[in-house]
Amino acid sequence: MPGAPAAPPVTGGTVPGDTQAGGEFRVAAGPAFGAVHDIPADPPAGPALDIAALSATVLSRLNPASTVAARLGSIVRMPGGPWYAADPLQPIMAAPSFPEPMYEPLRDLNQDYLLPGVELIPPDTLGAVVGNHAFIESYMVGLNHEMARQLLWNGYPTDQRGSYFRQFWDVSGYLPQAGDPTNPAQLAEALLDIPPINTWPLPRALGDNENQTSVVADNVVLLVRGELLRRYPNTVIFAGKAKAGDGGDNGRVLDETDERFPIFRGTLTPDITFFGFNLSVADAVGGTAASPLGFFFVFQEQPTEPRFGLEPQSTDPVTQWEDLAWTNFGGAAESK
Repeated sequence: MPGAPAAPPVTGGTVPGDTQAGGEFRVAAGPAFGAVHDIPADPPAGPALDIAALSATVLSRLNPASTVAARLGSIVRMPGGPWYAADPLQPIMAAPSFPEPMYEPLRDLNQDYLLPGVELIPPDTLGAVVGNHAFIESYMVGLNHEMARQLLWNGYPTDQRGSYFRQFWDVSGYLPQAGDPTNPAQLAEALLDIPPINTWPLPRALGDNENQTSVVADNVVLLVRGELLRRYPNTVIFAGKAKAGDGGDNGRVLDETDERFPIFRGTLTPDITFFGFNLSVADAVGGTAASPLGFFFVFQEQPTEPRFGLEPQSTDPVTQWEDLAWTNFGGAAESK
């Protein structure tokens, strides 16, 4: 009724002056608001990621042999079910092969390309260097590439993927060893310096594509400069393992059970001959488990040819080359 005082509010809520309904709503909404503001608990840790399985799965799902085939299968329908023709890489077409040692044209072009500073080697000296297979491989790759360009220019019917040159060193004087192939063609293949270039794994660096896998990396090459090999061209030269023994060189004598003959040889002008051995620098010097006392380099006369010309007995003091005698050298009895 107009002018009548307002009815007092209905109480009963949790807050003074709140209504019954308001209080009930506040009581009901409290847990919901608390749940919203509470920090959720961390979920349990998941299993470790299997990188190998993930990699295999991704590679298999991205394999063109399956993805391209599936795409074509969704577009082209073949009677009788799906059909996908095999698509291997075509074999390399016939190409010429040159067995000549290709260090010779490089030497004839400029000896410094083969051995920088070769002219500084003193006469009548011996020395040792190491092979550089990374250089050999880069040279052979460039040589084969240019040959392919030449064949293409001349219209030769090939696909330019052949390896025309695979022999760098001269192995014509190689002496077969135990375990070598007895078939001449297989032995010639085993002595090539590089495998076919199209078979080289792409991630592999230059220097790691050796065809003769039994040859140590950076093998020792013996240099001989002087008149010895000109006067005695058939001298037998080999690396012989040293063993402990009385009366030898610093307590070492030749171990005849381990004699390593050259795996290649070559010449440089005017009077240098070099011999490559399947021997590492560490084993040659000694101190390794395989070669505690190192190796000798042995120069041996051919039994049926002229002697080296040394005197039977030493004349002291030795003042000139002509006075050298066998007794001036260790192991004289074995050298004759």
